[in-house]
Amino acid sequence: MEEEKVVRLDVRELEPPMPMVEILRALDSLREGEVLEVIGLKPFKHLLPRLEEAGYRYLLREVEQGYLLRIWR
Repeated sequence: MEEEKVVRLDVRELEPPMPMVEILRALDSLREGEVLEVIGLKPFKHLLPRLEEAGYRYLLREVEQGYLLRIWR
């Protein structure tokens, strides 16, 4: 079984709209089999519909540091 490659992105220090900008930029360079793991302070509510429209799958959960969003194709 192939090991999952995780690309990590921390957007907790960024002011809007930069978290979404950085996440979309990272998704553009995401390769097949890679997972983008994003940590943020808010639950990404404006981003989630865009991910669904673009065919991405995701898992969002609240963690001690904020919100963890995992995104993949």
